[in-house]
Formats: sequence, C-alpha cells, structure tokens
Amino acid sequence: MDKESSNSHYHMLSQVNNNFCLKPFRWFNSWLGRSDCEGVVSKALDGYTCDSPPDVVLLKKFKRLRDKLRKWLKDCYLKENEEMVILKAEKEDLELRMEERDLLEEELWVWMECRKSIEEIEIFRCKDMKQKSRVIWASFGDDNSAYFHSMVNGRKARNAIPGLEIDGEWVSKPSLVKKHVLKFFRDHFKEKFKVRPLLECDDINKVPMEYKESLIEPFSRKEIKDAVFDCGADKAPGPDGFNFKFVKRFWRFFEDDFFNIFSDFHETGLISFGCGSAFITLILTPLWVSKIIDLLPL
Repeated sequence: MDKESSNSHYHMLSQVNNNFCLKPFRWFNSWLGRSDCEGVVSKALDGYTCDSPPDVVLLKKFKRLRDKLRKWLKDCYLKENEEMVILKAEKEDLELRMEERDLLEEELWVWMECRKSIEEIEIFRCKDMKQKSRVIWASFGDDNSAYFHSMVNGRKARNAIPGLEIDGEWVSKPSLVKKHVLKFFRDHFKEKFKVRPLLECDDINKVPMEYKESLIEPFSRKEIKDAVFDCGADKAPGPDGFNFKFVKRFWRFFEDDFFNIFSDFHETGLISFGCGSAFITLILTPLWVSKIIDLLPL
C-alpha cells in the first residue's frame, strides 16, 4: 500500500461518559485470608451501640464496616503493590546471578521466599477475579486468571447500558437515563387501587385451631440462624455489599441484630424506610437497542 492510500484511512476514537453511579462496595472472600482483616471487623463492631430501630442499627453497622474496610483495603493494596515491585526486582536479580553461578544457601532461601510471597499475592488476586466472574462451576484453587478476566469483561459488556432510545431520540447522558429509568419503575410499582375489595370465601378448608398459634409465634434465634446458614455463601450481595459468607463468619456480631429485627417486625409489622432496598436488574435481549423503548414507554 502506497503512502497516499494509507493516509486515506482514518480511525476516530470517541470518549463517552457512562459513569452512571459510584462504584459500589463489594465484599471479597479472599480478604479473610489477609492479615488484620478480622481485627478490622472486630475493632469496628466491638461495643458498637446506636439508638435507632433494629433494622436501621444493622444498616449503620454495615456502613461503619464499609468505611473501615475501604480504608484498610486502600492501605493494604498500596503496601501489597509496593511489596510486589520489591519482590519481583529481588527475585529477578537473584535469577540473573543464578545464570552466572550457583546461589549461596542464603541467596537460595531469599529467592524461594520471594517466589512464595509473590505466589501468595497472586492467589489473593486470582480469588477476587474468580468471585467477580461468578463462574460457580469452577474448581476451587483454579488459577486460570485469563479466563476469569474474560468472563468479567464479558459480563461488563453485557450489563453496560450506553443509552436509551426515548420518544425516538437516543439519550446517552447518565443523568437523563437514570431519570427515565426511575420514572418508569416508580410508575410501574405505584399503587393503582386505593381501596381494595374484600375477599370472602365460604366453605373453604381452614387451619385447625391447635395450629393457629404456632403460625403466629415469634421467630426463635434457632430459626433465624438456620435460615441464614442455609443461604448460599457466595451469592451476589445486595446493596450493603456483604454476602452471606461474611455474615456467617462474623455471626457473633449480627445475631442479636437479626433477632431484634425479626422481633420488632413481629410486634409492629413495620420496616424502616430504606431498609428494604434492593437492586432492580434489567434483563435485555441482544435486540435491546431497538426494543428498549418498549421497556420505557415514557
């Protein structure tokens, strides 16, 4: 190809702001293997008190934990990255010497310790990547990080929403997209009937009187604990960012909170505002670009 023809082809790159929200906190199980993790959690929760409804107390506990863990992780990752640079440099230096002569016993011990420390850091990172990829059938200890990276990138690409077609116009500005999505779901979950009809059913089977009381008994601590420990440990976390593996590991800090929440709900039937929040996920087909307007008839 001559110079003139090669210059006739141009590639245009564009940068689009698709930052729809702050990066949410996510608990990773590998943190339990890092030094001081349990100490950070214990220090944050030991003796913690709060004068609020039980469900709000639990939310505030999780918030306090997130703040403490974020700070600890920032320091931990910074120290880990600096340590990785030093370890790799020292290991490479020893391997260069190894090509020229046999290493002394002390040098060989240092080389083995460097390799061991580097592998430990890589294992932590691989575990985090495996959890991000959500490949539930992968065998424990599998360190195919390239595969997990591809799975994570694939999920990001599938879950990304660059914009919406609203009223025949393509909208990509995050604030406008969030506004229309919020309006759609707010209208979707709005109460349509202010007065509901009474339900009258004659001659239907009824629960025997001796069983009625058992159906409305307060929740016991054993029932609550059994329900929590029956949940999958590595299931996707909710808005608080903590999965059930974390809750099970530190159950001693949360047992009273869960019991108080259920007891209060049994007595009042109320949930504090904001304590029942959850994620809403849009499930879209490959033709979502052309069909998105059907999802948001605004």
